[in-house]
Amino acid sequence: MNTQIFKILIVQTAYPGDVILTTPMAQILKEKLQQVEVSFLVTPTTRELLENNPFVDHIICYDKHGKERWPWSLLKLAKRLKKMNFDLALLPHRSWRSALLTFFSHIPVRAGFDRSPATILYTQQVPYATQRHEVERNLTLLSVLGIGATQGVAPRIFPTDEDKILVDQLFQQYQIQDAIALAPGSVWPTKRWLSERFAALAKQLRQEGHSIVLIGGVNDQKIGKEIEIECKGQVINLISCLNLRQSAEAIRRCRVLVSNDSAPAHLGAAMDTPVVAIFGPTVPSFGFSPYGKEKHRIVEKKLLCRPCSNHGSKKCPIRTFECMNEITVDMVYEAVQDVLINEQ
Repeated sequence: MNTQIFKILIVQTAYPGDVILTTPMAQILKEKLQQVEVSFLVTPTTRELLENNPFVDHIICYDKHGKERWPWSLLKLAKRLKKMNFDLALLPHRSWRSALLTFFSHIPVRAGFDRSPATILYTQQVPYATQRHEVERNLTLLSVLGIGATQGVAPRIFPTDEDKILVDQLFQQYQIQDAIALAPGSVWPTKRWLSERFAALAKQLRQEGHSIVLIGGVNDQKIGKEIEIECKGQVINLISCLNLRQSAEAIRRCRVLVSNDSAPAHLGAAMDTPVVAIFGPTVPSFGFSPYGKEKHRIVEKKLLCRPCSNHGSKKCPIRTFECMNEITVDMVYEAVQDVLINEQ
């Protein structure tokens, strides 16, 4: 492709973890190209993950599940994007809605993966590398610009000074030290390790002198409260108290993060905190494990029924929930200890 690109739009309107895993695209674009302007199209709930990022020039919000869920809202946004005169749209999110939006925006070059259902609307298709991590898979989209294979560029989040001050105050208030973070939530119920086992792990680590910090969003409040009650208040429950950037900053100050296969695992990796990631219905080979193999640990049970879905589900398809029931507290505890020993 000979056209020189100046204005690039990256479209990722999926979950927070998916947005985190696209951040290396912006960094590579800024490092490899001159006079490039990088914009992101994301949902309002994930916007804060990109704020304060020096590699991102503009953030455009699309409230696709809220006030902009109607078809005419998509056309209205497309009209707005058209006026912004983007030269190229990169579409790591494989959805009809993202493809239609960039198509109706008349963005001349629209590049996405060949496994998207909406390839008919792309001008450039890139092979979907099934055996690669999502970070590196997303970076292959840059091949339409002549940017070759790039590895080792990790996701990054940039908390503001205000975020750091707030977390400072909380850590001082609760006298948090030698901390280990637990992220017990997930959008999908089948991806949640049992709350009583998170509680048992927390009690065991607390006895060794660690402060235990619970991290999560509004939808994780119930499971966080269950753990807090089971631990008789011996954990610091910050669930729903922090936004995503502030959660990232809190995780940065912890020695280890224990997380389900969910967004917090990617927050931890982006902040260079070792992650012990618990995988149940999904598997790391999908490409969504915490980025950076050496630093992190995966806890899973090999079963014939795994994986049962790409993203998890509301209920176990065979009603056993064996993939999580078979993961013991000892298995996760040993993974945490392995991280602590190796970081010394």
